[in-house]
Amino acid sequence: MFSSSRRGFLRGLAGISAMSAFSGCFSIGRANGKIRLAAVGVGGKGYSDWTPMLKTGMAEMVAFCDADRTIYEACIAKAAKDGFGDLSKVPYYSDYRDLLANAGVLGIDAMTISTPDHIHAAVAVQAMKQGIHVYVQKPLVRTLWELDYFNKTAKEYGVVVQMGNQGSSLDSMRRCTEVLQSGILGEVKEVHVWTNRAVWPQGTGVANYVRSRGNSGDPIRKGLDWNAWLGPAKDRPFLDKTESGGGRTVGHQLHARKMPSVSARRHGLNGLAHAARSLSGRRRQIDAEVGIFSQQAFENQHHRRGFAGARSPADDAESL
Repeated sequence: MFSSSRRGFLRGLAGISAMSAFSGCFSIGRANGKIRLAAVGVGGKGYSDWTPMLKTGMAEMVAFCDADRTIYEACIAKAAKDGFGDLSKVPYYSDYRDLLANAGVLGIDAMTISTPDHIHAAVAVQAMKQGIHVYVQKPLVRTLWELDYFNKTAKEYGVVVQMGNQGSSLDSMRRCTEVLQSGILGEVKEVHVWTNRAVWPQGTGVANYVRSRGNSGDPIRKGLDWNAWLGPAKDRPFLDKTESGGGRTVGHQLHARKMPSVSARRHGLNGLAHAARSLSGRRRQIDAEVGIFSQQAFENQHHRRGFAGARSPADDAESL
């Protein structure tokens, strides 16, 4: 299962578990032959990213990082109930920059990155520069420049990267792709993609909430390292009911659009990918409102330490 090249690229990423992305990349150089894993963002989607890796028996946790200590403590308690044992002795960090500064001492081989969207590339690029393989939740990056820098870094340091679009590994997704490519449905000219999974406050309701807070924001929750949560983003007041990202367009549409997009590229269905219409909830207008608000709130955050916004690529490179 393990290759002789510890830093070689994995061939054929096909497993449902994210650990499949790393399993072919390490020789048995450790005493126990296990991959030394760190998790940045341990709750929510993060929990369902790092816990399956432990279930494989091929990994051991060597560090946790989460800006919210309350969430971290709840996940450690949940992990014990779920049969993963007592992980409270594993080193914990609230700031990913402190974690990366100690990555060599911790001996980190691989890392899951399941944070708010604006920190994905910032954490991943710095980790890759230390030779750490990364499993990064979507979206991988925010801008085309970030994507180019990300790709160059991965190639330069010879690390494995997998994006958390795990639906691609499901049998149902692969079967639907086969059906579309087979021609049994005839000529497919248009695909409608929608989602009703707006499971947290967003859209105009959140926009109105933000406006009502003015420049004061909300009191920072106990246990939250707000500076660490912002990461490379511009300093701003804490808002307790907002989400960093692109709403359901980023949160779920990437899964829903995967099948028609892949089918179009692989089967030469000209224009199909462009014809796919995104419907968030019941009305396209809702999706548009969420996208506009999220984009405005999101872009205004990225100035404090470089890495986007109005700064130049040269300035961005310094923060990476």
